Amino acid sequence: MATGELSLKITVDGSDYYVSDDEFLASNALFHYGFISRPPIVELAPSRGGWANFRTGQVSLENRPHNSNHPFGGSRYTDLISNPSTTYEFVLNFGVLAYDWITGVLVLEKVREDDLTFSLYPKEYSVSPIGTVSDKDGNTVTKPWCFGPVTHFDEMIQTGSTTFSNPTLNTTGLTFYEDGSSETIDSATSSTITVGTYGSGEPVLTDSNAKTLEQFFDYVAGSSGLNLTIATAETTKAPDASSKAIKIRQLDQEPLVHIAGDVAEAFNHQFFIARDTSNSYQETLFLVDRGNTPAGFTTIAEDTIIDASFIVGFPTAGISTDYKISLIQNSNIVKYTQSIRVENAPVGQEIQVKAYADTYADRTSVATLLTNIKNIENQATASVTVPDIQIDYALGDRFKFGREIDFLNADMIARSLLYDFRDRSTTITGDATLTAYIRTSML
Repeated sequence: MATGELSLKITVDGSDYYVSDDEFLASNALFHYGFISRPPIVELAPSRGGWANFRTGQVSLENRPHNSNHPFGGSRYTDLISNPSTTYEFVLNFGVLAYDWITGVLVLEKVREDDLTFSLYPKEYSVSPIGTVSDKDGNTVTKPWCFGPVTHFDEMIQTGSTTFSNPTLNTTGLTFYEDGSSETIDSATSSTITVGTYGSGEPVLTDSNAKTLEQFFDYVAGSSGLNLTIATAETTKAPDASSKAIKIRQLDQEPLVHIAGDVAEAFNHQFFIARDTSNSYQETLFLVDRGNTPAGFTTIAEDTIIDASFIVGFPTAGISTDYKISLIQNSNIVKYTQSIRVENAPVGQEIQVKAYADTYADRTSVATLLTNIKNIENQATASVTVPDIQIDYALGDRFKFGREIDFLNADMIARSLLYDFRDRSTTITGDATLTAYIRTSML
């Protein structure tokens, strides 16, 4: 639990200004001016599939153009109004922390006589593994990207008479085909494959290098991906990630976190990026298996609960996906579509996810993943609001609580966290197992 004051650092023209909703001198000797008239509400929740990030919130500052201590006082106010699309870096903390908790940029949204309203856009990650390359005719084209084994990949980019862009980054375990016949690979680098001879047939590539879900998220965290301080994923809450095979074929230019969000969703996982308080506050990617139930849990005392709600939800009719299989038949590449659906109920919503597979043999593992997703979607959703800003809570944490007024007990896994700085509270929401009420102290 964090106890303390709201601290918002805003950087304007290279100078830092510290503001809060009340004036105070922090223990680190930084004075905070009480210019915040309306504190923000910020939520850590899924934003793209299994990718959870802080969602946009808003904060209002008193409009003090003549106050030199204000982040937007004096000439800074003139610049703000003259250039309304300018972004300003911020750091949002609660109390004095040994690290920057929520970071991003502020953008002016509204100007009124009494206040200035800004939207907070938390830190985004725009890096993408999908780049461009010049083909043999000198055209700039999108360079496909693959991770894990692929069978008969047919989106090869020819860059020279006998050279092709390497979509896999691997230099061994590769087999190149022209019109279904294997050709000798003279050399391979992480960017280029050179074959002995090539005519004008259909080029395809097979990569036999097996990869796992954990290795993919290590890639996401590492220097070739987001380049986080810790270059491997933290998988305590995803204990089976190292045994789940993955095959990614990416043709469209998208941010890596969006690709990873789709992958996480397909494998019934979530991931988020935060400071690891057990590892010197290093920036870390945390991977969470939604099917994982931690042995340890936090009990929320009934008399501390501000509010709670429970939603059984509209039933899920089924979970479905499809993927392509490429085969060499009569010297041609022939594609077949594999469709898989796990049925749940005769009526309800239909959930569609991606599949990272490319052979007939992958059907069983894909069906198992769909069943895992179904089992989570069938659970009820519980929300509980507790006092203070609980920065020590994390997605994937387990909570138990009961409410006599609702005649229910909940055993819940956190999937989102909402921080309300206006009334200093935290709302935890997640899938839950509900049972008839028993006093929390008896759990």
